[in-house]
Amino acid sequence: MDLEVSVKGLELNETLRNVVVRQVRAAVERFGDRVNRVQVRFIDLNGPRGGIDTRCRIQAEVHPLGTVVVQDTHETAFQAIASAAEKFTRTTTRRLDRQRLRRSSTLEGTTV
Repeated sequence: MDLEVSVKGLELNETLRNVVVRQVRAAVERFGDRVNRVQVRFIDLNGPRGGIDTRCRIQAEVHPLGTVVVQDTHETAFQAIASAAEKFTRTTTRRLDRQRLRRSSTLEGTTV
């Protein structure tokens, strides 16, 4: 898995980078080698004013789904990555399940 992390308006220190790596690995491990490339982007929406303004966006290439994108906004980058990683797992699981159901119903409808 290729992981790229970028920030805008925040500091990407070693602690945050380690948490991002750990959260992303936990989120994608169940999908095996279906996940090729993951981009994590943080942006501070309100700047120095504070508040619930740290957005985390996860974008990943997932075979055979294509691009899966989720995002969440929280007060801290740590909360945002945790929440976005959970969303990524739920969203990807749901999309893969739907695809499996469509494929199996298509196969059942064909006669040989």
